[in-house]
Amino acid sequence: MERDDERTGAGGPASGNDGEVDGEVIVVKVSGEAAVADVLTAAETTVDPAGGNVLVDLSEVTYLAMEAVVPLMKIARRCFDHGRLLVVRASVPARQKLLRLGVTGVVRLEPAFPKPAGDGGA
Repeated sequence: MERDDERTGAGGPASGNDGEVDGEVIVVKVSGEAAVADVLTAAETTVDPAGGNVLVDLSEVTYLAMEAVVPLMKIARRCFDHGRLLVVRASVPARQKLLRLGVTGVVRLEPAFPKPAGDGGA
């Protein structure tokens, strides 16, 4: 599990098939499954949407517990209050859970793209 606050310009990590996020992007990367809720809870209090749009990268999350959805929705609320966009890049299991919960009204879901063959995880 890793938390990574990374700021990039438009066309950076939060750009997707359905348009690009303009301006600064704050990235919160979560991997594994054990403490997804803990990472998102920490991000909820430390990520300042006033500084830019927020990308929560769940592309390496294999299981998204319901406990992780609450802080995610709190981050979405903070983004909304600051006029910012919350983009969630999600693995198939995480995306399916979020779609079943109907969160597409408050977050923009992006698919996680598999790493190219021979990438070696680098």
